[in-house]
Amino acid sequence: MSMIIKGPAKKLTIYVDENEKYGDKPVYETVIELFLKKGISGVTLFKGTAGFGRGAVVHSSKILELSENLPLKIEAIDTQEAINTVLPDIYLIVDKGLIEISDTEIVKWEKRAIAAKMPEVKRRRTQYDAKMLQIMINENDKWHGEPMTDALLKRFAMEEITGITVFKGIAGDGSHKEVHKHRFFSLAEGLPVLLIIVETEDKIERALQAVDDILTEGIVSVCDVNAIRYSMESA
Repeated sequence: MSMIIKGPAKKLTIYVDENEKYGDKPVYETVIELFLKKGISGVTLFKGTAGFGRGAVVHSSKILELSENLPLKIEAIDTQEAINTVLPDIYLIVDKGLIEISDTEIVKWEKRAIAAKMPEVKRRRTQYDAKMLQIMINENDKWHGEPMTDALLKRFAMEEITGITVFKGIAGDGSHKEVHKHRFFSLAEGLPVLLIIVETEDKIERALQAVDDILTEGIVSVCDVNAIRYSMESA
């Protein structure tokens, strides 16, 4: 997450009607929650007293009545990087409205005490040669009475092998050449299960040994991959 400082910045301004919805929530509420989640700074919500949108219907706030569907303006001021992280979501959320980005200058910015204690976090990208192990089995396969998938995962955990993903098929055929499907209103049995591991060569060798020890039926494949790992670390 970037940290706003004194100097050049970007202002993101969003104009919507207060009755506009995104799903079952007001658009403005969804936008505010997004800014909070992404850690965007300088967020303010303004409610208009009069105005009209593209429907050309004038709305105004009367002294003795609460008018509905008044125009709203949401402003957020942060770095170019921070604003760029929320733009794709904003574009999706704000279906009917106006989105504006402008250059601005931060003259003074006093960090809250809690923000000052937070370490700056940077994204780290590590690229390395690895192996990908794929194991195709049937969900009904067992090993000593327990599901084969669980048995394999336990053995992999013992070998400190990470980067494992398990996929359950919705249709397919196994070694018995019987087509199985997962139907909407029924629970089909005998569907294919795919385990994928991306690890270093030595760990894949240990994983293969575990597979040799307990796998009774299935298909195993190994291939070379160029792995890229993303992680967050304190600066």
